[in-house]
Amino acid sequence: MFMTRNFPELLAGTTPELVFPPLTAHAGTSRTFSAVLNADSGWRRLLDEDHHSLITHLASMKKLAEHFCAIDSSLSSTLSRALDGGDQ
Repeated sequence: MFMTRNFPELLAGTTPELVFPPLTAHAGTSRTFSAVLNADSGWRRLLDEDHHSLITHLASMKKLAEHFCAIDSSLSSTLSRALDGGDQ
């Protein structure tokens, strides 16, 4: 894998919701390093929002799985009674 010289511009183009300050060449630092430093707070905010969203979705998925297990248990007991002739 290699870093392209235009990485900051590519990064800014793929994340339009983040505001990047204009990039200026500083002696001793690369444009990529400058872009990463400038984007740090934006990335942190984005990652925090995604983390919260992931936790929320996982909790919803757990509740859904528990409901499916309850439905499965109910259906299996009903089927078991029907096969045993208990509903006649």
